[in-house]
Parts: sequence; structure tokens; C-alpha cells
Amino acid sequence: MTTLSVLDWIQGNSLIITGITIIAGLSASMKIKEPDILELSNWFELALNQSTRLERKEKMRMRRKIRDELYTLLAWEKPTADIIIHRWEERLDKVFKVMPSNLKDDLFRLLKKKLTIPQI
Repeated sequence: MTTLSVLDWIQGNSLIITGITIIAGLSASMKIKEPDILELSNWFELALNQSTRLERKEKMRMRRKIRDELYTLLAWEKPTADIIIHRWEERLDKVFKVMPSNLKDDLFRLLKKKLTIPQI
């Protein structure tokens, strides 16, 4: 189901479109909320606990970086899972290196689930 709402004005012979809102099922995204941040934080905590080759201080540094990145998501207007993962690959590269490779795919699916608008 696609909903298209267009606000337009006609000035002379030209048509000016001032606002377009398109909601198309799963392609639209929502803003991340506080409970989503807490769930993502718990996910990262479990992922870090699976890594045994890290020292305590290094894990603490990683947790701080993860927490900082998670809380910046609250300010994003229309985040997508692709953009978030791409940003985290750059900024949390050490975290992703110590995690098993399949966990990154799980994180992507979790983000995608959190950011999709449920169909009515």
C-alpha cells in the first residue's frame, strides 16, 4: 500500500511542489527510541561477552564507544540500517573485529526490524 500526499501551489503557469510524503510499507523508516537503544546496548554487551581475547580495560573502552554511538542515533531523523552499519563499520571497527562474523548480520537484521514501520 502506497500513500502519496502532495501539497502544491500553482503560481502563474508553473507548478511548485512544496512537500511530499511517501510511505510504502517496509521501505519507510522510523526514528530510534530509548527502548531500542537499550536493546541494542544489550545486544552489543552479549556480543562483547562472547569475545574472550579482550582485556577488561579494552572492553570498557569499547563499551564507551558503543554507548556514544548508540545515543547519537537518538538525534537522527530518518536512520536506515545500511547507513547505521556503514557508520559503525568505520567508527566501531575494533568492536566488529573481535566479534564473530555472523553477529554483524544479526545486528543488521535487528536494526532493520527496529527501523521498519509496521504495516497497517
